Amino acid sequence: MQSPCVPGLARIASGTVCYYLEDGLGSVVGLADANQNTTDTFRYDAWGNLLQHQGTTATAYQWVGEKGYYLNPDAGLYLLGLRHYTPTMGRFLTRDPIGFGFGDANLYRYVDNNPIRRIDPAGLKCVDKDFCEKQYQSCIKSADLLAYGCIAACTSLAFGGVAGCLASGPFFPACAALVIAAQVACEAGCILVGNSGRETCQREYDKCVHESKKD
Repeated sequence: MQSPCVPGLARIASGTVCYYLEDGLGSVVGLADANQNTTDTFRYDAWGNLLQHQGTTATAYQWVGEKGYYLNPDAGLYLLGLRHYTPTMGRFLTRDPIGFGFGDANLYRYVDNNPIRRIDPAGLKCVDKDFCEKQYQSCIKSADLLAYGCIAACTSLAFGGVAGCLASGPFFPACAALVIAAQVACEAGCILVGNSGRETCQREYDKCVHESKKD
């Protein structure tokens, strides 16, 4: 029986805690004790076959263990949400429960045969490991462009306003002051719009990360 584990955090057995060391895909590549000493190391091929384990600590969370991939060492299978996956064959043992909803004609295929960049914690759909980050960066870029465009529009309107003030004769200073005040208020509003957009991006990113882990 495997010892109690918390995916992505630590393995706890007989009062001893071992912390998971993970790579970019979420695979456990090592275990460290409370003194930060590495007790175990793991190495896998692209499909999850264990190539090397140095150490004696048993853990069910190995390949992509951070995302909840659960290893049955006796069967040599990983449980990915609703389905079992065999690393020796690089495929699921049962059909995709959502059928052809993902758009793959092969209902047994694992992550569109791209295990280097994609994962499938639920056994239902594959997710690019960088999807949430890419989505976040794209959102931030859009929010910033919107704010910059807004500020540019404020500046353009201010130039036009000041030009119009030239015809006001002796009232030009007061007119120009009003235009500049309006420009400042306009740009402040643009900054608020940009900040609001960035906050939305952060919320969507947090939601994306949470959903991917929940899968």
